[in-house]
Amino acid sequence: MSLKNDDDDEDMIEPKSYCTFAVTGPKVWWQSIYVCRDCEEEGALQCICEACADTCHEDHDIEYIGMGPAYCDCGGGCKISRQSQIKAKELNIAGLNEPEKDDQIIEAQTFRIAGLEGHEACQLVIQQASALTEFPRDTYWIDAKTGEDGDLCELERLALRIFHQHSSMHQLKNLAGAEWWVQVKDLSTENAAVDLHYDKDENLAEKFGLGYFPILSTVTYLTEQAYPTLVFPHRHDEPEDEQMESMIVSHPRRGKHLVFDGRLLHGAPACQAMSQNAAESQPAGIRVTFLVNLWQHSKPCGINVLEPKVRDAVKQSVESLEAKQVAGLDMEKEAISSLEVKNEEELPEEYRDRIELPFVSKGATWVDDDDEGANLVLVTFPPSRHESDTVNVKFGPGMQAYLDYQEYEEEYEEETQNGGPDLEEYV
Repeated sequence: MSLKNDDDDEDMIEPKSYCTFAVTGPKVWWQSIYVCRDCEEEGALQCICEACADTCHEDHDIEYIGMGPAYCDCGGGCKISRQSQIKAKELNIAGLNEPEKDDQIIEAQTFRIAGLEGHEACQLVIQQASALTEFPRDTYWIDAKTGEDGDLCELERLALRIFHQHSSMHQLKNLAGAEWWVQVKDLSTENAAVDLHYDKDENLAEKFGLGYFPILSTVTYLTEQAYPTLVFPHRHDEPEDEQMESMIVSHPRRGKHLVFDGRLLHGAPACQAMSQNAAESQPAGIRVTFLVNLWQHSKPCGINVLEPKVRDAVKQSVESLEAKQVAGLDMEKEAISSLEVKNEEELPEEYRDRIELPFVSKGATWVDDDDEGANLVLVTFPPSRHESDTVNVKFGPGMQAYLDYQEYEEEYEEETQNGGPDLEEYV
């Protein structure tokens, strides 16, 4: 059963999202897979994307199969084909290749950037970062071909230096450039934390429901305060019930630089059990971080270089400082300590209760989240205090971290107290 392709502008449907075929073509890409039992070709069911399931096949017998590698069979002649192609061209994302699904590109690593450890140099970058937050755009782009001697502010210069050092250090090929941004957070507010998430091409995710991820993600700390960065060995294309046998805990330190595989789940969630100073009920001051992601092949959609007027404003924000450039941006690698957590009895009593960390990417296409009432969280044991500010926590059997739906557990506990259903209904 074929579907009509409406070419007349007045007949075109305005979709909520767009057909993934406009991006992937006949190449498989990890996405939500549906089949339409009313539409068969030579007796075989065809895979369709979520957008086509919602528009082209909305009155048909549709079945959701799950997440997996596929391309949309409806894409060649569907009702939203034209609009999807227009949107893909507008975002310059037609013909993308999905990143390779090999093993981790690198293990998490930390470095010290001596040029950022001094108060004056660090203050220069913090002041430029604060000035940048006055402008509405979230992230910026610096191309791989940009010269370090160009007309750049110190934020761009730092981003470019980080890009070149990791490109050389890890022998990365086909790099398009670096996406960079700053975070300046008042720790006394509710927005101080960064919930767990995957770095991704936000426009591609929003418009097409596809996940496209950087090859490397980095965090450079410019202040000492706040919650640590957590990195978990979990990618978007791995099952939600996959247990995580380790986590990186990186506490802020001025001039410290953290790098990890850009496909991994990470964040800096608000959790007092993770704070370096357990006596503090709430961290004080501001949390300033500088973030750079390295991208292969092409830049994320809608990300542009710093506009000249913004660059000038950022530069002028530090005219009162004597130093106009941050020197000594080379990186010196540091060791990461290990901490094994084999069983609960080895933990101090105050760390024996699992904690739930919020997951900001609820509803993303690569999260198999059918129930809109479910609240996805990551459940883990908090690590004990450690003398090192970067620790690789390794969990023993039964101690692993995992993703879970918070509402199911709460509903189960409430109903079982009233003689309700048993656990099998919630598994």
